Amino acid sequence: MKFSLKLNLLRSFLFFAFLYVLFLSLRLVFILYIKGEIQFSNDFFKAFYNAFLYDGQIIGVLAVLYFVLSFFKKERVLSLYAFLCVFITCFVNVANIGFYEIYKDVFNSA
Repeated sequence: MKFSLKLNLLRSFLFFAFLYVLFLSLRLVFILYIKGEIQFSNDFFKAFYNAFLYDGQIIGVLAVLYFVLSFFKKERVLSLYAFLCVFITCFVNVANIGFYEIYKDVFNSA
C-alpha cells in the first residue's frame, strides 16, 4: 500500500473520529447503565460536555501517535496499535462499570 502524507493525514483523522465516537459511546453506555442513580439536568449535560473535552486530550495523543507510526510503513504495527487502543479503552470502561458497582464511585474521583 502506498503511503503518502495526505493518506496518512486522512487515516489519522479517521482514527481520531472513530476514537471520539467510541469514547462517547462508552461514556453513554456507562451513563445509561447507572441511569437510576443520576438525574438528567443541566449538570448532566455539563458533565457530558466536560467528559467530551477530557476525552479529546487522550484521543489527540493517540491520534498523533497513530500518525507518527503511519510513517514507518508497517501496516501490521499500525493495526496492532489501533487494536490495542480500542481494546484498552473498552477494558477500562468495563472495569469502571465494575468499580462503580462495588464502590458507587468512579476511578480518579476526588
